[in-house]
Amino acid sequence: METDKLQADDVVFKPENMYEKKPEVRADIVTKVVNSAPAGAKKAEVVNGWHTSASDKRNHCTVDYYDEAGKHITTKHIV
Repeated sequence: METDKLQADDVVFKPENMYEKKPEVRADIVTKVVNSAPAGAKKAEVVNGWHTSASDKRNHCTVDYYDEAGKHITTKHIV
């Protein structure tokens, strides 16, 4: 079934083994990434797992979203 909305299968982790031994954490992140996807996103890369930073004190993951052509759309912090 083809859809315009980002799907769980469109989410990848960089590095690939991020949370590999914690499938429940990976599943939760994937759900949040899909639910936070901007319009036109066809792929998402989780590039940083749960963390805080000087610019964002919330516990968040950093995600890069890409369009169908592979062009970067945006980077988001998901919480």
